Amino acid sequence: MGGSHQTVQTLEKGDYFGELAFFTDSKRRFAARSSSFSSIFLIQKETFLQIAEDYPAERVFFPLILRVLNTSG
Repeated sequence: MGGSHQTVQTLEKGDYFGELAFFTDSKRRFAARSSSFSSIFLIQKETFLQIAEDYPAERVFFPLILRVLNTSG
């Protein structure tokens, strides 16, 4: 990461980031840096979709998630 750094948002315990890129296949515009020890969890999109197959009732929310993300960006 070259160039200057600017704090855009400070996340708290339980917060998440990267959902826009995750659901829309767009490139992430920001990087994250922790100011203290953190536990980070990563899930690949393919793995998420495989798990989601077991919960079809929740999959109906995916179009709504995409609509919200596309209007809030």
